[in-house]
Amino acid sequence: MRFKVLLIHLSVLISLVGCNRITASYNELIKPSAAETSPSISFSGASGTSGGVGALLNIAPTSFSNNGFPITNCSIAPVLPSGLSIDPQTCVISGTPTSMFPLTEFLVTVTNSQGETSAAVSLEVTPSVPSLSYSNVIGNVGVEMTIIPVLNSNGATITSCMASPALPAELTLNNTTCSINGTPLARLASTLYTVTVSNSRGSTSSSFNLEVGCPLGYLPIAANSDLSSESFCIMRYEAKCSSSLDGPSICSPSEGAPSSSKIAISVAAGIPWMRISAPQALTACQNLNALYGVSGKFDLLSNQERMAVARSIEAESSNWTTDGGVRKINRGHSDRSPNAPCDGSFSNVDTNCSTVGTNPYQKRTHTISGDVIWDFAGNVWEWTDWTIETPANSFSLASSTCPLALREIQDKMIECAGDFGDPALASPFDPLLTSTNNIGLIWGAQDGSRGGLHMGGSFREDEVEAGVYSFSLNTSSATNYSTNLGFRCVFRK
Repeated sequence: MRFKVLLIHLSVLISLVGCNRITASYNELIKPSAAETSPSISFSGASGTSGGVGALLNIAPTSFSNNGFPITNCSIAPVLPSGLSIDPQTCVISGTPTSMFPLTEFLVTVTNSQGETSAAVSLEVTPSVPSLSYSNVIGNVGVEMTIIPVLNSNGATITSCMASPALPAELTLNNTTCSINGTPLARLASTLYTVTVSNSRGSTSSSFNLEVGCPLGYLPIAANSDLSSESFCIMRYEAKCSSSLDGPSICSPSEGAPSSSKIAISVAAGIPWMRISAPQALTACQNLNALYGVSGKFDLLSNQERMAVARSIEAESSNWTTDGGVRKINRGHSDRSPNAPCDGSFSNVDTNCSTVGTNPYQKRTHTISGDVIWDFAGNVWEWTDWTIETPANSFSLASSTCPLALREIQDKMIECAGDFGDPALASPFDPLLTSTNNIGLIWGAQDGSRGGLHMGGSFREDEVEAGVYSFSLNTSSATNYSTNLGFRCVFRK
């Protein structure tokens, strides 16, 4: 019956107004209303509307449609808390809130060309477990370090910070900021530490590697079982003198004995500390213990340590060149040009300080495990803690068995066997190396009044005498104050 009425109605319209009126009336009958073409949205039953500070939130509408017309914007009121935002096309609310806020109702409005629609959603952010992050750290003995992590309490007061394993004794872990501060006094191989931070909501942990290297100006030398030498640190440069540990050098050619205003340092600039006896050099090195707040770690270079450095240099292929079929190693500043010691600078690692010529064997640096040591051969002789004087320190002089004379090292080891005992304490690893390979020569002692062992050669030796294995016993350790004789300190564990 309803279909008949509609047909009659249309027929009457046709008969009354003609075709144009028919079209208009038909469109009015099928045109959707504004409510039907505006977008639709609802957050009813949405998940994730409650979260924690520092934790990712993601709240999507439970129903969402553009109803055939592209979305032009999504807005929200009031303004979202810091860290959260709303996607202008999908109306998804997401982000990581940086602070707490109470349960709050927000109105999300979605718009298209036909209109807009709004829906309410309630959000809440509460305290959460803290977040913590460290980066790996490398420090140096004697240098204060401050390690500041990225820490967020996430709305609840930090109650504790704990490290495992225990940090070195000189380092302190702050119980509320988890920062680490202190001045390490011992070397530390790279060690994994885990710090756990807690608040009322729970705990979280972060791990990092901590390494403590040699004092500034020193480089590490590996242990050498052949020499019964443990790992240690050695001055990168020949010792220079200063009024403070951080320099600058104040050395002069007639510097002399150490004092409270003359401290042994290892820096590039300045000439070496010379005119110092072996006992004075020993005192200068050992004085560093009090300045660093340690006991028994700084000392004068020993012969075993000298040999460990020389063996490390010998083992590094980059220190060798081949000249006319002969392997050669550089012997440092030893050509009397200039006829004076030179300072050091990383800007001329691959050069020499000669005022004439470009002799490659006058190069003053050697490489050890990728690091660089200066003037271990040439420039100035350097005291060690060995002596054959009375009282004897490490070995004694057998009557007339180690005469004053320049000798090849291997020959001298046979000649002076009664003094040295183990040839490893003075010989290169390769028994075929000689002065032809630029390793140097050695001087024996003339009598019991001489015999303080110093090594490396100096700027005013004949070139052939200088080298990484060169040493001399032809000096009294207690009374010699030569202007071509200095020293170098070590740091032991």
